[in-house]
Amino acid sequence: PALVEAGVDVLCIDSSEGYSEWQKRTLAWIRSRYGDTVKVGAGNVVDGEGFRFLADCGADFVKVNPPKPEDGRTPAEALKVASTAAGRTGLVCAGGSTVDAETFLTQLYDQIHVGGADGNATGRNIHQRSLDEAVRLTKAISAITLADWAVADALAVFNGEKDFTLADI
Repeated sequence: PALVEAGVDVLCIDSSEGYSEWQKRTLAWIRSRYGDTVKVGAGNVVDGEGFRFLADCGADFVKVNPPKPEDGRTPAEALKVASTAAGRTGLVCAGGSTVDAETFLTQLYDQIHVGGADGNATGRNIHQRSLDEAVRLTKAISAITLADWAVADALAVFNGEKDFTLADI
């Protein structure tokens, strides 16, 4: 309640297993208390059944693990199937395991621009780096997510060759 009273308008509930009674009850409590005045994200889930469960419980967006390649599809192409099926419920990708910046930014770009993800929830790819690298990676992620920059431009931000600010949106 204190967050909402302070003006927060988006809440995220996240656990290693989002397909749970705990998340169902938490979503119900938030909706009974605040209705639709607060956007709520939930997750983490790994399949369509978990996604649909959280969407049916009232989540505005759901955090998912990026899919593995299947049936000759790339992970981004497989994600497109999921994001299309998501309907009005937003789909946000988890950051995945720690990889080099170029690989991460390429995967992120593909998740959003090919896979149809509405955003990303990045953790270890940021916090397992030095502060300087974490700040530059966060700016590079923002360049792709908020301003549709190409991977090469975002990588230049990470490498310190370019800068990204909110004025670039």
